[in-house]
Amino acid sequence: MTLQMIIQQQENMELCSCGSEEKVMFHCDYRACPFYQVQKLYCHECMVPEKHDHRPGLIAKKSKNMTDEWNKLRQDISKLRSSCTQWMQINEPLVKILDKHLPNPEKSMLFKFNQLEELNTHVEEYFQHNVAEISAKGEIIKLEQLNPSLNTFRERLQELEPLRFVGPSVLWEVYQEEFSKVRYQEVLEKLSQANIETFIKLKLRRVLVSLNEVLRKFQLVEYNQQEYLENPQLSIHEIVQKINQQVQNLANNIPQLDSEQIKVELIRSELDTIGVSLMLSELKSQVVNNLLS
Repeated sequence: MTLQMIIQQQENMELCSCGSEEKVMFHCDYRACPFYQVQKLYCHECMVPEKHDHRPGLIAKKSKNMTDEWNKLRQDISKLRSSCTQWMQINEPLVKILDKHLPNPEKSMLFKFNQLEELNTHVEEYFQHNVAEISAKGEIIKLEQLNPSLNTFRERLQELEPLRFVGPSVLWEVYQEEFSKVRYQEVLEKLSQANIETFIKLKLRRVLVSLNEVLRKFQLVEYNQQEYLENPQLSIHEIVQKINQQVQNLANNIPQLDSEQIKVELIRSELDTIGVSLMLSELKSQVVNNLLS
């Protein structure tokens, strides 16, 4: 808040209730003050021992701090919308395919994004209709009365906190039970190469869940699923190769009649399917690139 804004705000202040014809400049936040309840706002002439015998608070500073809280909320929502919009421009086709298999639509990422858009609309409308004018006038009593609404908006934003980390990990948390229901053919036909690779990485995470169950039974070191699949230094081909090596080692060391042998064979079969799908997606990408060049 500039000096000019403070001066302009001061000109809009009401006259002090003391009858001095001076405009209020300070606010009382000291609950032990005998005038706390009867004179929240006061002028410099009321800064006397028999009235406000405590450190004064500037109305202009208080108004700025309270308005800053609203603006921080607006900025937080804006940043979240920006990152989600950017991510959704790439991944919305994959999300829509997964949503078709989600039993509860309210858990959908699209549903959450719509909630974020609604929250942004509600906050911006509320700010323009209720906050902006009284903030410019420094009416801190009225601003304080809006705190319950501010807290409600904050709570709504807090419920959307997982969207701050939007990416493969959030997709996994929302749709981990749905990946097995999606056909590879639909993915290869309808999605971009980037979406296909994201889908395959999450299918690989499902494979690692099953593989870790086997490793746990034999007291072997398990994979850190999230770290392994989000390591930028590892390509999908390298991940598949490493998992295949582990599966082969297990297959060679598990007795044929052991129940875990069936799980290992199912993992091997899923890895083969993933490998073929990855190859087909790359061929498709090459054809598209050749047509565009």
